[in-house]
Amino acid sequence: METEEKKSYTESMSETEEKKGHTEETVAENGEKRTDIVCAPFLKNKDTTATIMRDVVIALVPAALFGIYRFGFRAFLIMLLSVTSCVLTEHVCKRIRKVQGQAYECSAVVTGLLMGMMLPVNVPYWFPVAGGVFAIGIIKQLFGGLGRNRLNPAAAAKCLFLVLVGPLMGISVEGYLVTWSESSISNLFFGFSVGMAGEVSVFLLLLGGLYLVSGKVISLHTPVAYLVSFALVMAVFGGYGTDLNGLAMQLCIGGVVLGAFFLTTDYTTSPLTAWGKVIYGVIVGGLTGALRIWGFTVESVAYAVVLGNLLVPVIDIITLPRALGKGRKAMK
Repeated sequence: METEEKKSYTESMSETEEKKGHTEETVAENGEKRTDIVCAPFLKNKDTTATIMRDVVIALVPAALFGIYRFGFRAFLIMLLSVTSCVLTEHVCKRIRKVQGQAYECSAVVTGLLMGMMLPVNVPYWFPVAGGVFAIGIIKQLFGGLGRNRLNPAAAAKCLFLVLVGPLMGISVEGYLVTWSESSISNLFFGFSVGMAGEVSVFLLLLGGLYLVSGKVISLHTPVAYLVSFALVMAVFGGYGTDLNGLAMQLCIGGVVLGAFFLTTDYTTSPLTAWGKVIYGVIVGGLTGALRIWGFTVESVAYAVVLGNLLVPVIDIITLPRALGKGRKAMK
């Protein structure tokens, strides 16, 4: 006869087994019924690549629309050509690589929108078209497609333009800084100043970034580390010290906020761990400030992001947790 202790133990073990897994009846090839045990955990998540990319697009749209309002129909055409070029290039590359059966994940739209928002409205119309081909065809698809690219496609395309045809993009330290220094902080923050169409409204970019944070699409590790590191470099080495007005101006210009929330948080080209994200944000933010001070260009965000992307594998090696017992000598 079972004791009460044995009964309670048996019941607890049964409950544990029920929590750990459940059985499924299947029919084998010979027609016999077979019972398979499916083990826990049964983790489900409604988020897919497509829904994540959709959220990023939603977060970017307000700043993009404001840029179109500020700079007119030409800004809309630049963004439209950029998105169209990226989407078509991805479609052609997938056909060439014979990639079939994959659901459309909308990542090319994000790349195209980001690139269009980072371009001046006075560039020739072939710029966003060529940029889409380079960003998707070379930086992304040549390395195997989504999830395999080492560099952020939009930032890499911006770097290419800055290196090859920077003067045509209308970027000059003297011209922009004079105009920015004459603007009030409120105008810089809300977007009533000069700059790239999608970068001017810091307020709307912050709202978009907080939307992604609230939806747990991104975390605050990298953006906060990036902004703090950038501000410290500008304060110490840029000569701003405790000049909060000057530091605020630097944070509001040159796409710093766009880079913090939308470029450095790219899943593929950013570290995996929380500490890795912090280290990455500190490095990229510091590089952004250093390049702005000694690189003679306010558009240093793209350069810094691409350089930071190259360090991500090293950061992952340093910060990824070691498997239990790995690297230790066996006990004798």
